[in-house]
Amino acid sequence: AATLDAFLPLITVDVPQSLVEREIDRQVDNLRQQAKMHGLEFSDYLNHLKKTEEALRNELHPTAEKAVKIGLGLGEAVKREGIKPDENAGREAIAKLVEIATSSSQKAKNKL
Repeated sequence: AATLDAFLPLITVDVPQSLVEREIDRQVDNLRQQAKMHGLEFSDYLNHLKKTEEALRNELHPTAEKAVKIGLGLGEAVKREGIKPDENAGREAIAKLVEIATSSSQKAKNKL
């Protein structure tokens, strides 16, 4: 997570709000599933939190936007670096991100 947080300032893409809304929907659906697994109705879960669904969605917005931005940035880095999907693709992508995020040279930053 720390590597991705260091990578975040290097991402200069505009984040489409439609993608952020989809990510919020995904996160809310996950919370619904978790509540159900614990034998709770989602409305009971919200009551326990003392929040409305709208308030919860608003609270999730910053993390959803961050997740989308990182996803778009990773996709662009993979595309630019020519990383092909295989068993090592994830490790290669993370290694490249670590190199970029920890490098102070402009050359490394230009890789994004």
